Amino acid sequence: KNQIAQLQEQNHILVVKNDSLGKSLEVSEGNNQQLTAQNAKLGTKLTKASLLVPVNIIGEGVKVASNGKEKTTANNKKAKRIKVSFDIPSNNTVDAGDKTFYLVLMDPKGAVLTDQSQGSGVFPVAESTDQQQYTTSKTVSFNQQKQHVEIEWNSTTGFDIGAYTAEIFQDGYMTGKGTIKLK
Repeated sequence: KNQIAQLQEQNHILVVKNDSLGKSLEVSEGNNQQLTAQNAKLGTKLTKASLLVPVNIIGEGVKVASNGKEKTTANNKKAKRIKVSFDIPSNNTVDAGDKTFYLVLMDPKGAVLTDQSQGSGVFPVAESTDQQQYTTSKTVSFNQQKQHVEIEWNSTTGFDIGAYTAEIFQDGYMTGKGTIKLK
């Protein structure tokens, strides 16, 4: 009888310990889920903080004079291409290296201008499962110093009168926007 009582007491102790371990495991799993969510959120913040945000965005029509020199124009019939230029400010917190900027150029009706022979394609939109069409892209070798970037789009069909919208994307995020008006 004494041995049965001892075994019952040990069994009770083991049941309590098992119960305690089960609750500890639940708490640990909950903490793990919280940390995973926090980590994902911090990863997104870090990605956004490492974006190079363009400044001084200028879009303009470009014509080629008879002597071969390029000149800016607001005349839709004379413009042969649209040039979007911007500056990347110096930034010591972003790693040096190749950075790709995607230009989404939209006509006055809101349609994205694309031509695969000129480098058009799609890229994944950040924090989404969507794909974004882009007009063209440019990869620059970022050296943490201020840099000037120019991206050009040649028209094969001419330009309509109106306001064209230029959106600049990096790593799936829109980092800048400008307007080009052609008359």
